[in-house]
Amino acid sequence: MPVPPAELTAELTIAPEDDQAVLAGRRAAADTGLALDTGPTTTALSGARREVLDALSRVLDAALSAGATTVEVKLEIPRDAREHA
Repeated sequence: MPVPPAELTAELTIAPEDDQAVLAGRRAAADTGLALDTGPTTTALSGARREVLDALSRVLDAALSAGATTVEVKLEIPRDAREHA
């Protein structure tokens, strides 16, 4: 059975890029169970719209509680989801 395309992707950049804030955000993201992609400076979550938005709140809270001073968030509806809407 084919997997439906992600309805929403949230990409976060956490600053300062110290281990504590970034790792806290990534741990919270991993705990969501959503599709997860991490790079040197970004963490991206993909999935159903409501699930991504709920997870985003938890990731932001974890990063800020661990000392993040800035979190940039980019939300995108992937092309596949737009075509299936």
